[in-house]
Amino acid sequence: MNPLSGREDLSELLALVIEKYEKETGDLINKNTNRENYGNLAKTLSLISNKLPQTAAELQHDPYEPDPRADLQYPNRKYDITGGQLKDAYFGIVKSPRPYLLDACYIYLTGKGRAASLANATTDPEVATSALARMKDRVSYNTLLWMLVICILGFLFVLFAYLQQGKQVPADTEAYRPSATEIKALEGIWLYYTGAPQARANEEDRYRRYVNNIMEVKFRNGRFEFIRHGASINHYGYMTFNSPGIVSIHSYVRRLPTGEILSPSHSLARLDSSSKRMVSISATWSFESDNRDDIIATRNIYQKIADGGTLEEIENTQQNAACQCKIIEWQSAQRRKRYELRYQSLDDSTDSELRNYLNEESILLLEPKDNVILKGE
Repeated sequence: MNPLSGREDLSELLALVIEKYEKETGDLINKNTNRENYGNLAKTLSLISNKLPQTAAELQHDPYEPDPRADLQYPNRKYDITGGQLKDAYFGIVKSPRPYLLDACYIYLTGKGRAASLANATTDPEVATSALARMKDRVSYNTLLWMLVICILGFLFVLFAYLQQGKQVPADTEAYRPSATEIKALEGIWLYYTGAPQARANEEDRYRRYVNNIMEVKFRNGRFEFIRHGASINHYGYMTFNSPGIVSIHSYVRRLPTGEILSPSHSLARLDSSSKRMVSISATWSFESDNRDDIIATRNIYQKIADGGTLEEIENTQQNAACQCKIIEWQSAQRRKRYELRYQSLDDSTDSELRNYLNEESILLLEPKDNVILKGE
């Protein structure tokens, strides 16, 4: 492994950690969006991170204050690392990684903290040479990329001018512009429910199973952008009005630097402003593990709970341990409320709408298969 500079991207750093972990333990990690797959590695790194308040001088990392909850069990201590954190880091979702996660990764890879790698990078010729080589490669790549982009833009400009010569754009091709009332109706905090987990054939408890999500919708640059917080993964996307009451919804799990989009989803929904409710039909994914993920169609329900406020994930608390779920807190100027995101059984729900809309009839497989969607007696 090349020496580390201390400035590695978190996704790159975690890829090296996973590679070393798999070689040393023989425990191969299925690197999909299931946070449970990263659990054993998270516990290994937590053994390092929970010692950080005592190892600053010895392992050359930034100092950490003592953990007042050090006597609790994993994952409720201050410096515990969870499978969900590693999953988000690997898929590039984390924009501001926790310092103790970075230090734990560097110590696992090199035996020293991130500060030691930063110091070595300024004096170690091998690090400097490799960094310079990477910079040259990056410059050459960027130059070629810009030349290609300029050529493509020039070609598209000439093609567009040719196609538009002597033509006028019909008025009916303009995008539909939502009214102020429609913007107010769609902006805000929404709960989201789907029965998609019923399509995961390798999960024995999938019968009449559903999951709840929560999302914040904001109107920006002519469209409604959102982050949908799920029980195990998050979705990023936007909505647009096609006509009064009809909304198109586009989302994905991750966008790679190459432009490739992972797990895209496309939905068409009818918005009922009076009841603050939407029902959608979605082309989405089963998110089945063991490389069995496939395209499915689902019926989903959206229920608006507030016109504004913010959402924040609550981690490493006793409530997390008790519910074994993801906790999202909604906050406004006057109120705050926590929502537990988890997989649940429709048969345990008292909501008749959920039972009617998200049952086994709400899912369509891409290819007909027996014994995937379990039916009632």
